[in-house]
Amino acid sequence: KDLGALLAENPNMVVAVIFYVTYITGIQVFAVRPALASGDWKTAALYGALFGFFTYSTYDLTNHATLRNWSTALTLVDAAWGTILAGITTVIAFSIVSKI
Repeated sequence: KDLGALLAENPNMVVAVIFYVTYITGIQVFAVRPALASGDWKTAALYGALFGFFTYSTYDLTNHATLRNWSTALTLVDAAWGTILAGITTVIAFSIVSKI
């Protein structure tokens, strides 16, 4: 509801794909590789969660600082979501790659 006026009618799928490829690469470099080096899923969870926290917080805090309808609640919820999602995703990726 807060962001309705900002949404594009049609998302730019090329940009979306570029984002996800970039984000997945970041998780691999900054979280999965260190976890594989340590051999510990807890390293994957920690580094993945930190990666998610820093990336989502950068986006959310920038929007909070510059967009009129970006609320504190949205900033907090989205940053928490990114932290949890990246942590879980990294553990899954670590589990898969470590079995190969």
